[in-house]
Amino acid sequence: MAWGGPEEREAERAAGNLNVKNWHDMALKIVEDTMQAFWKERPELGTWPKSVGTSEKGCHANTLASEYNQHCHMLIKKLSLGWSAELCLYLSEIAEDITRDTDIIAWWAKHSLIYPTLSLMACDICGIPASSVPCKHLFSAGGEIAMDQRSHLGLDRFEQLQILKHRWRNMIVDHAIINSSQLEEHYLQNFEELYLVDEEFTALDHGLEVV
Repeated sequence: MAWGGPEEREAERAAGNLNVKNWHDMALKIVEDTMQAFWKERPELGTWPKSVGTSEKGCHANTLASEYNQHCHMLIKKLSLGWSAELCLYLSEIAEDITRDTDIIAWWAKHSLIYPTLSLMACDICGIPASSVPCKHLFSAGGEIAMDQRSHLGLDRFEQLQILKHRWRNMIVDHAIINSSQLEEHYLQNFEELYLVDEEFTALDHGLEVV
């Protein structure tokens, strides 16, 4: 990750922002904690595909069966190393088959044997409905809370503040909007009176011209 790492943190500190965090390390810590929780829900070794027996169709089928058995054996052996080995493998291997138009759900389903824990996490994340609302409207509510001067707030505290803000938002009376509406009505009434006076003067001028 090129953004939010230690170099960017030191640059922000040099610029005077002492509350800046290493977002790369924080994101990695969140992934590690989540993987530990999901590790207990991973498929058991007994649910993995069984070995493929020798086929009667010839040498080519035997080769495929052998490769398949080796692949499954490697996956099962890798699972015994724990979630950390799975994460290291995922971070070390660059997926070359991902493009802009890749179906990410299908990709994780295809690689669920290789990354069982991460695939479970991806299923939860990809299950969140997408929104067509612009990002600025989604995150503007936290603009006064998520700022550099308050970046030392923890995740739990930030979530509590956002929930309270959402809860109280409809209960707070916005006097600025009310006053602005009343002021517009007052201006409109004055303009209507001026318009009537102008109409009267126009009628008087027209009457004098006729005489």
